[in-house]
Amino acid sequence: MLNLVLLSALASLVFVTGVEAKAAGSVVETKEFPTAGLSNLEATNRSGAIRITADRGAKAKVRVSKTVWAPTCVLTLERVDDRLVVRVEQSGFVDSDDCRADVDIRVPKSVNLTIAEGSGTVDIKGIEGKLDFKIGSGNLKADGQFAIVSGESGSGDVTVKGLVGGGKLDSGSGNFEVRFAKTALKGELEINVASGNAKLFFPKGTKVQSHLTVASGKVVNELGDSENADFKVAMKAASGNLTIKSY
Repeated sequence: MLNLVLLSALASLVFVTGVEAKAAGSVVETKEFPTAGLSNLEATNRSGAIRITADRGAKAKVRVSKTVWAPTCVLTLERVDDRLVVRVEQSGFVDSDDCRADVDIRVPKSVNLTIAEGSGTVDIKGIEGKLDFKIGSGNLKADGQFAIVSGESGSGDVTVKGLVGGGKLDSGSGNFEVRFAKTALKGELEINVASGNAKLFFPKGTKVQSHLTVASGKVVNELGDSENADFKVAMKAASGNLTIKSY
């Protein structure tokens, strides 16, 4: 009887140790690419962080830390013409807990970004290109100078600092906060929110044509509506607050 108890305890100890090793350990993969002619970055991650930082180096650098990695997980790191492609995907049977990785990317500041994130966070710093994204339940923060921003969020919050143009943003239940970098704007920004808030911040003296509509919520517009302005703002919310402020 005593031997059975000891064997049972030993089996439990081995099982627990294996789980801890799997959770605590990670496999890191790195790769570098020449930056000459590089103008676009496509980054996709199922679960985990995406961090993109502007860098002046002659090489674009990618670092992927695989925290949970099933045999069906697939990592793609490649340069295709003017595009750098970084993808964490899963083939065969899909389980959201099977493939988890944190992705760190350093690229020239002038690249255009196309981002797809399932349930992790996205952090972008110093980029001066176009930004296109699709996120699920994670948050996105982007600080740079973006000519155009367009994207969709399921339930994550999106913060963009340094917008100098227009675009289109849609959200299910997340919040948007966008800060513009200059007063001389041309174009249009459209924002649609099902359940959430949207805030826009413009430099003092900016003139905009604005059209804000809410079914249930509040509207605040410190800039008013300038009929002949070169920049248009159209925001709609089914349930939430819409705000335009100056800074």
